[in-house]
Parts: sequence; C-alpha cells; structure tokens
Amino acid sequence: MESEMNMNIRISDDFKSIYSNHASIRTSVYDFAIEFGEVDKIEINKNQADMYVELKARIVMSPQHAKAFSTF
Repeated sequence: MESEMNMNIRISDDFKSIYSNHASIRTSVYDFAIEFGEVDKIEINKNQADMYVELKARIVMSPQHAKAFSTF
C-alpha cells in the first residue's frame, strides 16, 4: 500500500511576487538558471533593434531538479 504525503507550505517573510514578460535560460554542467525580467524599452535603428531588459529574479537549481521541474 502506498503512503500519502501532505505538503505544508509556508510563505517566507521576504516572499515577492513579480511580473515578467522576458525569461532566459542558462545551463552548465553544474546548474540550470532561469532569469526573469521585464522589457524596459526597445530601440529600433536603421538595421538593428536593441532590447533593454531589467532583470527581476534568477532561479538556480541542479540539473536533476530542473529535469524533475520540467515534468510539470
């Protein structure tokens, strides 16, 4: 018979909720990082467009945790 586990979640005193319309993923052998930000402005010149992003948060985890997270 399988046992059930109850998950009790407590919100940290410094918990923040942010808005993000930009995300980037960085990987290495040792970790996996997702950066969240908000596009500040986009400048369009003749043959080039430049996007400026204000980074708001970075989540870093092990490759094993990232793989488990990707199944959700």
